[in-house]
Amino acid sequence: MQSSKPRDKCPPTTSAVSAASEERVFAEVVEMIQAARGRAVAAVNTALIDLYWRVGAYISRKLETATWGEGVVEELARYIQRRQPNLRGFTRRNLFRMRQFFEAYTKDEKVSALLAQLPAELHECDTLTERKTP
Repeated sequence: MQSSKPRDKCPPTTSAVSAASEERVFAEVVEMIQAARGRAVAAVNTALIDLYWRVGAYISRKLETATWGEGVVEELARYIQRRQPNLRGFTRRNLFRMRQFFEAYTKDEKVSALLAQLPAELHECDTLTERKTP
């Protein structure tokens, strides 16, 4: 038999964390979240730099061996756009920048070895188009 007394939907809670220590205790969780986000961003940036390096190397080799003419890069950009319409960053200009990125740093052993650790800002800056290979 059920009692006629109405039941509370949620039992009353008592805070195990005082207001004074809440900031310190909860801040630790926020720091963990921020650290994980930072690691995730770094991993994505590393993967993108690796991708840009490999695409640049592929285009560079195709153009170097005369397998492709420069017009093929425009065709590649259009092909990528048709196949992946939501994908951004693979315009003709950016594909040539990937090639420049590869060609500018391919002979630099230290850069090649450290490539996966470079910040994302490096491949976005204008110095890549200004730097000449030695």
